Amino acid sequence: MQANAAFELKENTGSESWTGGLARSFKKAHRALKDQQTNFYTITRPEFRFPELELGDDFEVRVPITELSGYSVDDFISQLPPRYAKSAVRWADYVQSLARIFCREFSASNCVVRFSEISDNQCSLFHADNVHVRLIQTLHGLGTEYLTESNLMRQGLGLGKNELIVREATKVCRANEGEIFFMRGDRWFRRAGLVHRSPPIEHLGLRRVYLCLDLKNL
Repeated sequence: MQANAAFELKENTGSESWTGGLARSFKKAHRALKDQQTNFYTITRPEFRFPELELGDDFEVRVPITELSGYSVDDFISQLPPRYAKSAVRWADYVQSLARIFCREFSASNCVVRFSEISDNQCSLFHADNVHVRLIQTLHGLGTEYLTESNLMRQGLGLGKNELIVREATKVCRANEGEIFFMRGDRWFRRAGLVHRSPPIEHLGLRRVYLCLDLKNL
């Protein structure tokens, strides 16, 4: 079953392609995470379209993409489920573009890419990641849930109960479908990472597809 992307690709006919605009947006994200008192940044309406999704059984593709390999995505293509055969090259181009710009704008030599479709809650406990920066784009379904510092009790992290972490459940924030969402991890130069979780979907009978890029070393 195909699911259409929510955003339309707008290729510029002049000297700049859509990747040029994306690079500027990623540069702003880096500046915001570095210079401002914030641990997340959102590109709310990226002016490009990701390839068509092929919804089906759960899967996960997990591969490193490195500058040394020329940002090769051969392993990414080889791990895609068969239903993505017709769109594999388009997905590889999309992921390669994101990975190259992400690494360059954040001065990293590699990132780890995950492309997943899930039907369970995956990680229902609020936590921060052991990375420098994570980029996550929910392509289909509910987006990542996260907490602002004012709604967070950091002393409760690691104790195994969300009620020891969240001040008010009604004030939990959520990224939107299609947005490119950056979050700082706990490795970010002695600054606390964004506390977040995967949205609970299993009891709702929903599915979720997301693309995640992690920078573990800067």
